[in-house]
Amino acid sequence: MKKIIALLLALVMVFALAACASKTEAPAEETKTETAATETATEEKTEQTTEEPAAETAAPADFKVGFIMLHDENSTYDLNFINGAKEAAEALGVEYVIKTNVPEGQECYDAAADLADAGCNIVFADSFGHEDYMIQAAKEFPDVQFCHSTGTKAHTENLANYHNAFASIYEGRYLAGIVAGMKLNEMIEAGQFTADEAKDKDLVAFQGVTAKTRGPLLDNGEVDLVIATYTITPERKEKWNFSDPYYTDAVGLLVLKDSGIESINDLDGKIIGVSQGSTTAKAFGEYTKENNIDVKPEFEEFDGYPSLAAALAAKNIDVFSVDRAILAGYNDDSTTLLPDRFAEQEYGVASKLDNKGLAELVNGVVDDLKSSGKMDEMMKGWGIE
Repeated sequence: MKKIIALLLALVMVFALAACASKTEAPAEETKTETAATETATEEKTEQTTEEPAAETAAPADFKVGFIMLHDENSTYDLNFINGAKEAAEALGVEYVIKTNVPEGQECYDAAADLADAGCNIVFADSFGHEDYMIQAAKEFPDVQFCHSTGTKAHTENLANYHNAFASIYEGRYLAGIVAGMKLNEMIEAGQFTADEAKDKDLVAFQGVTAKTRGPLLDNGEVDLVIATYTITPERKEKWNFSDPYYTDAVGLLVLKDSGIESINDLDGKIIGVSQGSTTAKAFGEYTKENNIDVKPEFEEFDGYPSLAAALAAKNIDVFSVDRAILAGYNDDSTTLLPDRFAEQEYGVASKLDNKGLAELVNGVVDDLKSSGKMDEMMKGWGIE
């Protein structure tokens, strides 16, 4: 079951990403039924694919998947999910049911219960507002797996059959980088330009990385450079080349404007959300101790920045704390980046230790950007202090 859920999630994400980048075609004529109460369109697909799926990915013959969509094919957001759902189910050779135009209310629970009663083994929903109703259904149907494509509450509900995908959205960005690289190679193989011409045109394939994957990907040659809030440390300099620092950052604190929090002195008893595996809580403690700031907040870990941002918006946490450069990307009209900063660190561009030529080239570019003022101009444009 876990393997099927993982495969469906991965395939839906890949095909949805592909749909975002491709020309949208009008959907084929489909058989639909509607209920007056919810104006929900339901499409049932029972035809099996002609090719037998590989043994390790094959689903049971009676396996059935349900999908709940906020809108229908007229919404680009939902169309990408719909196309991804169809492609994923057909690739795995499973039966599926799609319910569209399901509001973010009790209608979502009704749709989820209908799908469970119809024999669906897994039910997906694609909108943030569906979460509470998916949780309600998960509690009532413990033998059915419920997967919410956004949301933040799986880790607090502790239901074995309820899952969030939003917290792992960085994986979708990782896949987007893979797709971009594959597309570039495809264009080269098709003769649209040569690899040398691609270099001359400054075409670069980007691949998403995480704090956990960036080192191994650099080591095995899947990426040539890592450029993403990569702090220069003596330990890391023993493993990889680093350019000169291009930015000095510090850990920051992002709060909602209506929270009443104006500085670090207001955080006693508050909940601070931090990234799993980070040293933010330790750095916070050291900073407050050194500066005689008497506050004792609670720390709650999340496995991705998007889930931290969502938790802050939902007021499940009081503070979102990570590097200020990262927080700048999440700061909007509803939030405030507090002036407090601690645990300063320098960022550099990393490359393999044995590739001295690339390291020198990168360092030259960094130096040029800094000396010309272009780096400061870009930082200002991005709202980074």
